[in-house]
Amino acid sequence: MYGMEVSSAEGLVLVATYEYKCEKCEQLYTLQREIDKRDDGVLCDCGWGATRIYSVPAIKFNGTGFYSTGG
Repeated sequence: MYGMEVSSAEGLVLVATYEYKCEKCEQLYTLQREIDKRDDGVLCDCGWGATRIYSVPAIKFNGTGFYSTGG
């Protein structure tokens, strides 16, 4: 699940929530990182690298003209 937050500690910084999975022990991690940071260097507690899991966020269309609203 993805989310975004805005921190005002040092100005506006966009922070997103990302999911990672360890390549060795397959443990799942949820990390909050700045959007402009690269995914390099995410390590598991066991010392192996973790890979980012890409998933499709949930989406819902509201308003008239969509089949689910009947309008």
